[in-house]
Amino acid sequence: MGFASRAVMTIAPQHVPVDVVSVDDINPMENPQSIYDSSYKFTRKIYLLTSDNSSDTVEKLADYLQAESGQKLITNAGYLSIIESH
Repeated sequence: MGFASRAVMTIAPQHVPVDVVSVDDINPMENPQSIYDSSYKFTRKIYLLTSDNSSDTVEKLADYLQAESGQKLITNAGYLSIIESH
């Protein structure tokens, strides 16, 4: 068993005998929302945490990742975009 981005889950079955595991009849490739709402059980959330006194470099990285260009980079790498938590 392995873990990968959605891009790898899309490409890998074309090259090696692997399958995306459906759990409780939920296939994350067919229903990406199941990853956001955690109804697909093999999900994990990744948080971007910064402290109030973060360096300018850290703040610039956080801003970039949340901006349209950063979100495009994330989705092009096969990951789902960031959902801002309030």
